[in-house]
Amino acid sequence: MTPAEIAAAVGEPPGGVAHQDSASKTDLMRIFREDWQEPVAGPHAAPAISYAEGGEGLAALMKAAETPAPLSPALTAADGVPPGNSSGAKPLNDDLVGSFKVTGISDDLYAGWSLLATARGLPRGQRVSITQPFLLVPDASGIKRMLVTDIAEIGDPKAETRHFLLKAYAIDAENDAAGLHDTFHVGAVLDNKEAEKTLANPDLSSIEVARCLWRDFGTGDDPGLCR
Repeated sequence: MTPAEIAAAVGEPPGGVAHQDSASKTDLMRIFREDWQEPVAGPHAAPAISYAEGGEGLAALMKAAETPAPLSPALTAADGVPPGNSSGAKPLNDDLVGSFKVTGISDDLYAGWSLLATARGLPRGQRVSITQPFLLVPDASGIKRMLVTDIAEIGDPKAETRHFLLKAYAIDAENDAAGLHDTFHVGAVLDNKEAEKTLANPDLSSIEVARCLWRDFGTGDDPGLCR
């Protein structure tokens, strides 16, 4: 990929990407300096890392942009939902549905944070979440199908065009991984008990998860480390 393609994929001008890369390296050096001090703990100290979950799930947004058929529960937009509670999520309807385009990143990358998603027309600031794994099917032949498990926004959530990374694992052993110019459409929600066990195994690396999924979907040999 060229610097211009990288910048276009994440919604930044080429100069901005170079500046942010330099700033990130500077921040890392500051973190690892010998005199760096851990923040003082106390009753009012904030946690080092915190997160919140909301909504019921991306597949529905993509599918609804293609067809007026009933929405899949795997991907929705959620607003004002308490962390850990998806039952109060606002149902998706025509005024919430945006247009999602999902592409690969590199034909060498097929496990982990391995896909890019660009969306237009979403309500600005509306969160998007994955509630259950679902398949993405390539639009071109010879490309690996992907199983999506998570989504992370990498741009401004209030922008007209929004950018996301998808955590996804290839389920085909023989085909090629997707590059930036390869696109996908939504397939079925995961219904494979062995694959569910693989995704629940905390001892597997991203590559090991992908290889075990090849076994679970019958497209590759058992690597001997999945159970």
